[in-house]
Amino acid sequence: PTLKALMQDLETEMDQVMHALWAGDYEQVALAAERIGNHPRVSVDEQKRLAGILGADMKSFAQGDHFVHDTAMALAKAARQENHPGILASLSRLQEGCVACHRSFRDRLR
Repeated sequence: PTLKALMQDLETEMDQVMHALWAGDYEQVALAAERIGNHPRVSVDEQKRLAGILGADMKSFAQGDHFVHDTAMALAKAARQENHPGILASLSRLQEGCVACHRSFRDRLR
């Protein structure tokens, strides 16, 4: 997929996390978090395009993606344990990571 399509899918999954959390459906929180953490990778052509735009900042962009993966998987684990404080802490870190990446890269990648 393109980066734009991937971001749209991740937005949908974040919405699913929130909806499931409000409903108290911890399994659905976990499943949506896993889909976030294990999202498809952009195509090779898209990776080249992004690297051409970001240059040396591509490494930071990739680190942000790894952070999202690790944090989303922590969220899934907390949800499966029905660990509400852990869910909220992981969700907050995930949102912070997403927003930080958007602030750093969105304007250049649009």
